Amino acid sequence: MFEPREVAALLQIARDASAGRDFEGRFAAITAALRVVVPSAAVTAIVVDPLLRQGGGRAFFRDLEPADVEAYPRHYLPFDPCPRASAARPGQALTLSDLLPAQRFGEDPYTGDLLGRLGLRHVLGLMVRVPGGGWLSFGLHRERARRDFTRRERAALQLVAPDLARAAFSSLLREALAGRGQVATGEAASARGAIIFDAVGEVVDVDARALTIARTLPGFPPEGLRADVLRLAAPGVEVGRAAERDVPDEGGQVVRARSTLLARAPAARVLTVLERRPVPSPLDALARRAGLTPREAAVARLAARGDTNREIAERLSISPATVNVHLRRVFRKAGLGGRLELVRLVARG
Repeated sequence: MFEPREVAALLQIARDASAGRDFEGRFAAITAALRVVVPSAAVTAIVVDPLLRQGGGRAFFRDLEPADVEAYPRHYLPFDPCPRASAARPGQALTLSDLLPAQRFGEDPYTGDLLGRLGLRHVLGLMVRVPGGGWLSFGLHRERARRDFTRRERAALQLVAPDLARAAFSSLLREALAGRGQVATGEAASARGAIIFDAVGEVVDVDARALTIARTLPGFPPEGLRADVLRLAAPGVEVGRAAERDVPDEGGQVVRARSTLLARAPAARVLTVLERRPVPSPLDALARRAGLTPREAAVARLAARGDTNREIAERLSISPATVNVHLRRVFRKAGLGGRLELVRLVARG
């Protein structure tokens, strides 16, 4: 169906979907490759809200004026038949001529005002989901003097629909994580990944790092994490509400799961960041379990390694009597008989 150069362009789109860091950069690369297969077309990629009423603040375009692209979600989106039809069939490429008889073209504000003013007549587009419960509306537009989009061009756009979804999802997810201070680099990045859940706890999307971490958990999603997701996705919960829990993996390490509501019910989306945590030392585990204060934990740590009360007092700049008070509280909270039991507990760990 496709010539060798077109096959190469389609493969390039698959690579470009993960290239670059931001929304605009990825779609600029995708557009350049897509034009090899679908020439002579203006391009728009606009994020719209879940109810398809307005834009979500992100747009990419080629060969169109910024003012016209900005006006579309504010004034013309409700009159465009393509987004609603495409939302009912995510990832399926549709043309305007599929949905609007030729004799009705120009009777509504979208085709009569916007497209008419721009000299455009033919539209080929599709919709894919993005983080936050919104949609990416991706469209190709041709002037009235040119032919309509062919079945072959429609097949090409539908073929790259998963790549468009991946490009939008991953770039916007990265921005969402960055906005929450959850994007890590280097060694920390390899121990952290993100998952998007829907309102019933099903996985909508997952990045490679989260998938690697999830495979080490005994069953996924663990019941506690699933319960967090369902609570956040329930009607009435405000966007931004979060829940956090630690989940042990099969290797004895701890995975921290922090879930945040990105979009409210009924189209709820919950972002869960999985982060592999260092295995807590016996003293760390004891401090957490017994509810030790930071000062009590510091005293217990020094006592467990064999420091005397006077040595602990000098190191922490407190009196030996205060050290003794802290140790008595540690023993009482942890249910230990004394310093010897504390040393044995650490040695066993």
